[in-house]
Parts: sequence; structure tokens; C-alpha cells
Amino acid sequence: MRFLSKKSDDAPAGTVVHQHIGGHTETMQCLYPMNPFLDNQASFDYDLIAVISDGIHSFTADTERGRVAIPWGNVLPYLMDFKGYKGQFVKRRLRKFLADTAKLGWKHHDDISMAAIYLGE
Repeated sequence: MRFLSKKSDDAPAGTVVHQHIGGHTETMQCLYPMNPFLDNQASFDYDLIAVISDGIHSFTADTERGRVAIPWGNVLPYLMDFKGYKGQFVKRRLRKFLADTAKLGWKHHDDISMAAIYLGE
């Protein structure tokens, strides 16, 4: 069985949720309103799960107005532009990402790290 959560108004933020999963009890605190549920037939609409460090918030660019922060939503498409999912695909993507953003004149002021699991075939 998998533990999944969906955002909803069923459990307000800050609520402590206890779920019995696979013979033991899991305890978690909701960071946003959610509806936890168990589903042994769960399916996902995504073929990739990625975790990215807060370094995604550290990108800047020099403009005529001075150095400006680049919103993480503008950084993310460049970071997630995978060409394939074989082997060390995250390592390849990060190297290419840093080269591409340097060509754009972007600078980062923190480390950036990423982990990803490809769920596709």
C-alpha cells in the first residue's frame, strides 16, 4: 500500500494526521490542507518525481536596473528540460542547465541540487 495525499479542505494546515500503513502508524503534520488516503491501486499521472534544493531561488541576472532575482518558476523549465531518462540523466541535465544559464548571463549564489526518479517505461 502507498500513502498518498491530495490537497483539500478535509484536514486544515497544522493538523496532525495518523495513518495505519503496512502494520505501523505514520504521523505527519499537514503543511497545507489535505485529505490523506490509502490506495493499493494507486496510479500516477506523472512519469517523473523530482526534488530540488532551495538553490533554485538563488538565480539572478544583471539588467540595466541592476541585479534582479529570477523567479524560480522561470528557472524550473530550464532545469526540467530532460532529453532522456537513461543512466545519470539528472547529472547530465544539471551540467547542461548550468552551461545554458551561464550563456543567458544568469548567476547563482547558492548550491543547487536535485534528485529525480523516472517512473516511465
